[in-house]
Amino acid sequence: MRRGLIIGGAILGVFVVAIAVLLVWATINLNSIIAARRTVILAKASNTLGRKVEIASIRASVGWGVSIDLSGVMIADDPAFSATPTLTVDDIYCRVEFLPLLSRDLRITSLTIANPELRLIRDSSGRLNISTIGKSTDVSTDSQPAATSPPQSAAPASGAAAPGSGSSAGNPMQAAPIRNPRDTDLLNSLYIRDFAVTDGTISYSDSTSAENPIVVKNFDFSIDDFQIDSPFDISLALAAFSDSQNFKISGTAGPILSGARIDILGIPIALGIDVGPITLANVRAVAPLEKAIPPNLSISGDLSAHGKAVGTSGALNIDIASDLAANQVDYSSQAGHAPIFDKPAGVPLTIATAATGNTGSFVFDRAEVTLAGLILKITKVVVGGGKLSARLASNRFEVAPVAALIAPIRRFNATGAAELHADVTAAKGARPQIRGIVGLAGVGFSPGGKLPAISDLNGDMTISGNSAEADPLEFVLGGGRARLKVRANSIQPIDASYSLEADRIRPSLLAPSRPANELIRNLRVSGTFSGTSESPKASATVATTAGMVNGVEYTNLALAMQIAGPEIMVQSLRVGAFGGTIAAAARADLAGARRFEVNADLDNIEVRQALASQKSRAANIVRGLMTGTVHVAGAGSNFDEMKPTLRGNGTVAIRNGKLIGVNVVKSALKKVNDVPGIGALIPMEVIANHPELFQNPDTDIDQASLSFILAGPRITTDDLTVTAADYVIDGNGWFDMDKNIDMAAHILLTQAFSSEIQDARKNVVYLENHNGQVDIPLRIMGQLPKPTVAPDINEIVQRAATQAIRRKGQKFFGQLGGFLNGGGSGGNENNGGGGGNGGNNNNPANFFKNLF
Repeated sequence: MRRGLIIGGAILGVFVVAIAVLLVWATINLNSIIAARRTVILAKASNTLGRKVEIASIRASVGWGVSIDLSGVMIADDPAFSATPTLTVDDIYCRVEFLPLLSRDLRITSLTIANPELRLIRDSSGRLNISTIGKSTDVSTDSQPAATSPPQSAAPASGAAAPGSGSSAGNPMQAAPIRNPRDTDLLNSLYIRDFAVTDGTISYSDSTSAENPIVVKNFDFSIDDFQIDSPFDISLALAAFSDSQNFKISGTAGPILSGARIDILGIPIALGIDVGPITLANVRAVAPLEKAIPPNLSISGDLSAHGKAVGTSGALNIDIASDLAANQVDYSSQAGHAPIFDKPAGVPLTIATAATGNTGSFVFDRAEVTLAGLILKITKVVVGGGKLSARLASNRFEVAPVAALIAPIRRFNATGAAELHADVTAAKGARPQIRGIVGLAGVGFSPGGKLPAISDLNGDMTISGNSAEADPLEFVLGGGRARLKVRANSIQPIDASYSLEADRIRPSLLAPSRPANELIRNLRVSGTFSGTSESPKASATVATTAGMVNGVEYTNLALAMQIAGPEIMVQSLRVGAFGGTIAAAARADLAGARRFEVNADLDNIEVRQALASQKSRAANIVRGLMTGTVHVAGAGSNFDEMKPTLRGNGTVAIRNGKLIGVNVVKSALKKVNDVPGIGALIPMEVIANHPELFQNPDTDIDQASLSFILAGPRITTDDLTVTAADYVIDGNGWFDMDKNIDMAAHILLTQAFSSEIQDARKNVVYLENHNGQVDIPLRIMGQLPKPTVAPDINEIVQRAATQAIRRKGQKFFGQLGGFLNGGGSGGNENNGGGGGNGGNNNNPANFFKNLF
């Protein structure tokens, strides 16, 4: 602005000098002299300005004063810039005090310039067309001596140097030198009491740009009651980017003369400034300003600003403030995207700036932004060399009203208070650098969805360039007190380490869908985070002493894991759960099909608890302590999706087990009793000796083991072994997660139990294996807990026959042949086979009678 004031003052001074030259000659000689010397007057004016000057008419009249009216004034442009005139004026009217004129003292009481049109042009080297005014060679025809300094008693000219003050170069009101002593004396005593420019037009164009010229219309300027040694009134009004006046300055300036001297840089100034109404579209219509305004910024309605300029012509302090409370303000990062910042009409927003204009420079001192309770002061603003730096300091403000205006954090429903103190440096094409502190007091976030709620957050975050630190932040997380320490060696891209401690956390307070009884005690988490939001990398070690999650009570959980984008790798997990210990490693991909793979070692796991935690119906019928290794892989986001994709294998051993509601051995032995020809396999006296077997509704298992293959929900085994007090079961087959079962098994009664039965029933010897154990084949089919348990009659018959053949030898073949041929002797072991009738031998019962 300082440069603009100097240029404007220079222009005004040049015009006044040119006009003054004409007025001096016109006043002295009046119209007759003017007519006679018109050519000389214009030549002197042209010679003074170095530009051709034309005037359509000059008229003068004398009354109580002298009135001079110039119409059709034109000052040509420098031919190097344009053939169009630099200045055209419809009419120049002035009144001159008559009596002072007799003593060669030119006192213009008023000067009015009507409808001037000024054209400013900037060339490729940065020069303005008005910069060459007054630089031509002297063309005066008078050969008199050069002008001398006026007497000390002469009144100083407006804008001229005071006696003894030396050169007055740069004074916008100083007349250019004239080579006639008489004229010089007149000009040195020249001052104008009232000066006005009405309805002017100023245009500015840059020859290096193809954009349309900047045009200022309805330009009005006035100086009233000018006194060189006292303040005078000044006003300026113009239409910027509009057809109506929307820029106004009014106030006082002066005195110019202070202490018998003129300090051109020390003239006091006190002005009021009013800008508006104007729209953002009006400003964008000006090409240079359009480039300076973010393209995705939108401000509704009219804009206005008010302020003041106070100081001196050499050091002017300017304060401007704008109230945007009635405007809607939106800003988005990209065209067509939802706004990042969205201030509705009615939300307070004011912007106040303060700047200092010094000789040759214009510096922003400070600014203040008030937004919905936030007062942000911007000081120590330095602009230059392609860099911008400033200090930011805010009041302690309520977060909620401000956060509601910023889309990226609006969904977090922030509450509490915050405060900012920071130094910011920004360079073109580089990321802004911030060094300072953000203080948080009672801040809370309740984002909903999968993100946790945080309340009562207190602490400071220190930002230093591209690094940051929080040590510590204290807050409430899931109903427990937590402390977070963060050290970011790099913010962009992120490279940070962290540690979190919490005395207890209730997951239901973080995610309402979680069961209310879940609890995590003494949580400790530490790790690193790096990468970008699109491809994050993280590591974490987690430890918690006890708690309950998913209905599972646990102790001493220790976890080490890594995250790389959508992939999660659990390097190690060890936790006490279900009465035992689980050690595991896992890998999961959360993208696409959400595949996972788990390897686990189980030690003394209580089976019922484990099944109940997964809401398996088998939890009602299975008991025991399980140890084993398991490898499982699959995909899906819930268990129903996972079941058909499951693949895996493992080994399992169970001790102190039980099947509730089903006694597999009792059922099998009872059905063997009904086999024709055998009758009651287990005598009543033997049953009475073993109540734990025959009166128990459940199947007791001392030891059980198997290896398995998992395919979908089905588990297949070829080496199931179950050991109890009186028997061993060997089996193979499958069962699934819906409690369906299909297995073939052998019940091997212990040798002691087998001998006890054999003592009571000799013929049971034919159901023993080579170790002397009763071996009963059976099939288990159906659905737990009430499957169908049936002996394999065909295998029993074949084994009995084989055993009989082995024991009785060739003699038995005769009996067997008779049976198979429908005849035979019908004898028995005592008579060697005998005759008998074949019809009876065709009955399996008769065969077994004879066999045993």
